Amino acid sequence: EDYSQQNVFPRIRNEEDGRVTLTVKVKLGDKSDFFKRIELETNITDTESVIQMMPFFGFPRKISWEKKRHSFLMYDVGDGVCFFLDETPMGWFLEIEAEEGKIEEAIIRLELQDVKRINKAYLGLWDEYKKENGISGENMLF
Repeated sequence: EDYSQQNVFPRIRNEEDGRVTLTVKVKLGDKSDFFKRIELETNITDTESVIQMMPFFGFPRKISWEKKRHSFLMYDVGDGVCFFLDETPMGWFLEIEAEEGKIEEAIIRLELQDVKRINKAYLGLWDEYKKENGISGENMLF
């Protein structure tokens, strides 16, 4: 089964400080201008064992991807508005993370109202990008 089409997916990430985290992301709702989700995260020490467990939990695909992330804060909209500018093999993406009202205010202040919003995870975007560009590999790597 392809978990990119489900509302739940796990992620194992190597953090810059050397930690390894397991995150389970649960997407909330479908028809919205916002990508809403719950994220549950914990540190792990035995990455290979966790990877081997994933098929037993219904997640048979293993995909690796890279992105270069730049983080910014916008203080004049209030606390809690984070911008993440991600460079990926598919191009550049801007993620704005905050409460909905603060996101809308930030979009207006930055004059981004006419920019297309994407409310899909990278996994789904990557699958579409591969089809459109004739890429056969699973991994999204530079």
